[in-house]
Amino acid sequence: MQSQYKFGIIISLIFAVVVGGFAVYAAKTKTHSNTATKTLTEKQRQTYEGQLAQADADLAAASTDQDKSNFYQDKGLALASLGRSDEAKQAYAESIRLNPNNAGAYSGLFALQVNTEDFDGAQQSIRKAIELEPTSTRWKKYIAFSQEQLNASDEAINTLYQDSLRSVKNNKELITSYARFLEEIGNKPAAIEQWKKAIEIDAEHKAKYEAEITRLQE
Repeated sequence: MQSQYKFGIIISLIFAVVVGGFAVYAAKTKTHSNTATKTLTEKQRQTYEGQLAQADADLAAASTDQDKSNFYQDKGLALASLGRSDEAKQAYAESIRLNPNNAGAYSGLFALQVNTEDFDGAQQSIRKAIELEPTSTRWKKYIAFSQEQLNASDEAINTLYQDSLRSVKNNKELITSYARFLEEIGNKPAAIEQWKKAIEIDAEHKAKYEAEITRLQE
C-alpha cells in the first residue's frame, strides 16, 4: 500500500513537471510569435494595416503575374511587420510562385526567416536573391547573417567578401567593410590594400581613406 502511495506521488510530480514545462514553453512560444505585434505603436500598426489593405486592393486590380508577384511581396512585408509571420511566409511563397525571378521577394523572405530563426531557409533565400540580383546591400546582409547567426569562420567570411567583390564590382561599401574585417582578423597589409582600392573608386573621400591607411601603418 505504501509503495503504491509513493508511486502515485511520483507520477503526480512527473505530470506536474510536464504540464508546467509545457505551459512555460507555450507561453514563450506565444510571446515569441507575437513579439513584433506587441512592440508596435498604434501609429505603426495603423500604417502597416494600411499597407496591407493597399496590397490587397492592388492584388484585386492586378492583371499580370509580375504585378501580382510584386503586390504579394508588398503584402508579405506588411504582414511580417504586423507580426503575422505564417501569413507573411505564404504571401512571399505566392510572390515567388508567380515570379520565380523576383529577387525582392526572396530578400523579404530572408528577413522573415531570420526573424523566426529559420536559418537554413534564410541562407537559401538570400543566396537565391543574390543569384538573381546581386547588390551590395544583399551581400552585406548575407555576410552579417553568416557572422551573427551562423557563426561562420573568418575564412568563410573572407571568402564571402571576395565573392561579393567579384559579384558587385567597384562598390565602396563592400570594399571598406572588407577592409575593416581584414583589420579585425589581424591582416593589416590586406586591409591597407582595400583602403587603396577605395581611393581609386572614390577619390572624393581620399583623405578619409588615407587616414585609415596611416593609422594601420603606425
